[in-house]
Amino acid sequence: VPSKLQVDLGAATCALLVITVWVSYQTGGAVVESQTNAEAARQVRSSARELDDFVARMAELPNGIAAHQQDSGSEPSKSMAAYLATVLNSKPIEEAQAVYIAFEKKNWKDTDALIRVDRQSWPNAAPVAYDYHDPAREWYSGPKSTGEAYISEPFWDAGSSKTLISVSKPVYDERGGLLGVAGADIPLDNMRTIVAHFRLRAPPADAERVDRLHGEYGFLVSRGGKLIA
Repeated sequence: VPSKLQVDLGAATCALLVITVWVSYQTGGAVVESQTNAEAARQVRSSARELDDFVARMAELPNGIAAHQQDSGSEPSKSMAAYLATVLNSKPIEEAQAVYIAFEKKNWKDTDALIRVDRQSWPNAAPVAYDYHDPAREWYSGPKSTGEAYISEPFWDAGSSKTLISVSKPVYDERGGLLGVAGADIPLDNMRTIVAHFRLRAPPADAERVDRLHGEYGFLVSRGGKLIA
């Protein structure tokens, strides 16, 4: 009797990520189905909390960058590149690939328009090769348009050879004017690990029942439908 359970995350990650779980098993009966669905829901909530905690921890990076810039006014702090290098160095490589801040009123070709330090350029800033004001640049246009913290769709980073997401937020001056966007590029490795450990039921005691669990899967899917894990 196949049964399908789809659960949307209910906390901060709910607008950003969705965990979908399919459960299939060979034993019939409404009681078994109810028990299986209840356990699946519990596991989804547990994994959602882990994802929420991780995303919240990564959101501290742009929060700190924004606070540092707000103390410096509308122009980039002279020590911003060094500050970003220190922030990046304080995190394990599996948790952060790059940190940055981009300024709203600057031309993208200005040397201090987008200050970004990644693992390859550290401790120096990496060069900018595109116009981040383009609405297609989701990491910038997302928080600019929503006025809130934003998680981008997954994207491939050629420099690190990793799939990343950007966690970014708008930076405002004391009058509420937009100074720019601060953020961090986060590898998906930790999120994939959380999903890899996803279990709907404990492994069976007898080897003959292993095949019955082969139809149980946990998927991590982005807001736009891209398969993450």
